[in-house]
Amino acid sequence: MKLLAIETSSTRCSVALYDGKKICSKELNANRKHSDFLLSMIDDVLRENNSELNEVTALAFGAGPGSFTGLRLSCAISQGIGFVQSIPVVPVSSMEALSLAANRSKVFVCFDARLGQTFCAAYIWGGEQVEVIIEPQLCDADKMPILPGDGWVACGDGLGLYSDRIDNRNGSNVTDYFLDLSPQSREVAIIAERKLKYGGCFAPEKALPFYIREKVAKDIYEQG
Repeated sequence: MKLLAIETSSTRCSVALYDGKKICSKELNANRKHSDFLLSMIDDVLRENNSELNEVTALAFGAGPGSFTGLRLSCAISQGIGFVQSIPVVPVSSMEALSLAANRSKVFVCFDARLGQTFCAAYIWGGEQVEVIIEPQLCDADKMPILPGDGWVACGDGLGLYSDRIDNRNGSNVTDYFLDLSPQSREVAIIAERKLKYGGCFAPEKALPFYIREKVAKDIYEQG
């Protein structure tokens, strides 16, 4: 197996190649200019691992929520390679990928959705298994969900803007904040490999981004 993973839902751009044992990845701050870097990063990761594109057996991409332009780019690249290679594509929640990167059992994820709103979700990890406690949702920053119990950590780009709102809503339930984490292709690859085992893959044309804010996603995120 050689799984190629792409994550462009945030300001970061990252690509990973995973063979089931070893993950090799590259990432940089694309400053919302992912299209300037993504294809060359894919070439670099393949070359540095003595691999060819025709050796890739599956693709995965961070499917959001996040930058509309970034999501469309990673989806289009994954679909295009998938069509040419006749291989499956796995969309992976960028929020779930970030929760895995936090390396804690109870993780609250908060993304800035602009206009005073956030994308929120909560996960509990037990080994390789994850339970979605709060499904990804769009909510006003003042009305973020109440987390069940204590011992949670919080991560996501919404923390810089709304950590006080999280405190107001959840008090001591959140014990730590990881301000520097962003969704990365490494975690996208790990989750995708597990999904492949249980049929969580799609034909390229069926693999689509997760748009929580359907109607205004394009208007908001094309600007970013």
